[in-house]
Amino acid sequence: QDATVLNNAINQLSPRRTTAIHLGVKWGVSLLDPSMRDLLSTVPTVDPAFAGLRPSNYATSDSAMNSVKYLVVMTDGENVATRRLRPEHMDTFEEVQRWNSFNFNYWRYDLGGYGSWNDFVETGYTAAEADSWMQSICTAAKDQNITIFTIAMGATSHGEDEMRECASTPQHYFETEGDALIDIFQSIADQITDLRLSL
Repeated sequence: QDATVLNNAINQLSPRRTTAIHLGVKWGVSLLDPSMRDLLSTVPTVDPAFAGLRPSNYATSDSAMNSVKYLVVMTDGENVATRRLRPEHMDTFEEVQRWNSFNFNYWRYDLGGYGSWNDFVETGYTAAEADSWMQSICTAAKDQNITIFTIAMGATSHGEDEMRECASTPQHYFETEGDALIDIFQSIADQITDLRLSL
């Protein structure tokens, strides 16, 4: 309930090296699901006003519709394949510490490890698999009456298509090169506030 605390938490987030939109969608939807209530109630940083009460139940057709859930998804790219270290290179404490302490090129050249990057990694999933998983999650969320806004900010044409498909309706999809981002978020906030006030 504290905007400063929320902003500080957001400012501590750091980008990683690849795009995995489906993981963001998965976490966003999971944190709106009532099944997370017990788990979140054990997190010490959750505001006491919400502990054990949120996420609220999904609204049903026979309910008073007193809980409306929203998800905002933004990307500047598209899902890509992920590569991860092969298990045999992470199965000892020493190996875990090495990867934690040194990037691959430092280990390869300065510490005499040599070898090709491909000798150490494998494909975890393809971009097409990530897209499919994301759309499945978006569909499941929409089936629970979660309203999904999506924003493609300087994304690829494929990324734009995926965001368009994930959105609740064409009116819930926004596209920008970044110059209209503040206006887009204001528009989303206005829609959410208008709907909430009308319930």
